[in-house]
Amino acid sequence: SIDSIETGVLKAINNTYGYEFISTKTNELIGKNLNSSNVFYGDKIVMFLSHDYKRNKEILSFVKNGEIYKSIDLEYEIYKPFKNGIAIVKFNDGKYGYINENAELINEDRYEEAFEFDSYGDAIAKKDDKYGIIKKNGMTVVKFENDEVKMISDKVKLNYSKAKVYYAVKKSGLYKLYNNKGKSVNKTLYET
Repeated sequence: SIDSIETGVLKAINNTYGYEFISTKTNELIGKNLNSSNVFYGDKIVMFLSHDYKRNKEILSFVKNGEIYKSIDLEYEIYKPFKNGIAIVKFNDGKYGYINENAELINEDRYEEAFEFDSYGDAIAKKDDKYGIIKKNGMTVVKFENDEVKMISDKVKLNYSKAKVYYAVKKSGLYKLYNNKGKSVNKTLYET
């Protein structure tokens, strides 16, 4: 099977019923001793874990178009693989962060909760016990000072691209509406 053409990685079952991950570019195996617990498929990228025995370090390798294009020392675990160009990672302290396809953290923030980015580049996260919205570039759109944040769905954003309301933000028991730039659309406060 192949989850995404862009990854260039074919997942095959060998004659001992084990998995092999094969480059569609070179027809050679990618990595050794890989299985479903150490391989993570994203929308355009495959990541896999391996161990560098000389340095006694876990290594995370990134594959696109059938080739490993980057390998890094693992400083976190993969919580959710790439979706819309961003993966969610979990640090040893139990907090979360986001990495881009270059294997770089999008910012230095650590979140108590981290939700996937939608196809428009928005994600809800929780920091210091409050919710906010961030963009794929790591910038905060709605400050982390809210009890709850609701975001309209991708489908609504697509069908109503001129929509002025993207987020409903609850603070002190009342909701306020915000646009895609994180600015309030009016001064009205709503109960639901």
